[in-house]
This record gives sequence, structure tokens and C-alpha cells, in this order.
Amino acid sequence: MLSVLSIPVLLFAEKSGNSVALELLAALGWLVGISIALCIVGVAAYRHLYASVSSSSQQVPTFSLSDLRRLRDEGQITEAEYCRARSKVIGEGQDAIDTADGEPPPDEYDDVSDADAR
Repeated sequence: MLSVLSIPVLLFAEKSGNSVALELLAALGWLVGISIALCIVGVAAYRHLYASVSSSSQQVPTFSLSDLRRLRDEGQITEAEYCRARSKVIGEGQDAIDTADGEPPPDEYDDVSDADAR
């Protein structure tokens, strides 16, 4: 019974020693080249898919305070929505300022002494 792996050996057995080695080397070169090409295509596809997933999940609309005022004045958002969004924008701005200073934001429990905590 012939196995699939023995067929190339039988095909090359009829040829001279040098030509067999050259043909095996050529076949091995083709296999390596095809493998490298498939790896490159796979990495490119993975990066493309990963980039589209991560960019779509990070897209958050940002508004300035003037945008929020305009939306409120045009009646597109309520006063309560305006106040919540305004607080969020101001809080994000304060976080950015604190981060830019290099100092952590103040802890709200700094004024509590160790004796009070017990």
C-alpha cells in the first residue's frame, strides 16, 4: 500500500542524485515561500479586523460647552440632560488638567486623621 508521502519519493527515485536534490530544494523553496506569504496575509487580515473593532468601540462623541448650550437652546436636549452633560465635560476637563500637572487629584479624605478613621 502506497502512502501519500511515498509518492514524491517514487517520482524522484528514477532521476539522478543531483537532479533529485535540486528538485527537492526547489519544492522546499516553494513551500517556504507560500508559507511566508500566507503568514503575511494572515497578519494583515488580523490587523485590519482588530483595527476596525477597536476604532469603532472607541468612538465617543465629544461636545464642547458651547455645543451643549446650543443643543439646549434649540430644544434638542432638556435642561436636565444639559446639566448632566455639562458636569461630565467639566469633570473630564478637570481630569485632563490634573493629569497634565503630574500630580494626582486631591483625595477627598485627606482631612480625615487616623484617629477619626478608627
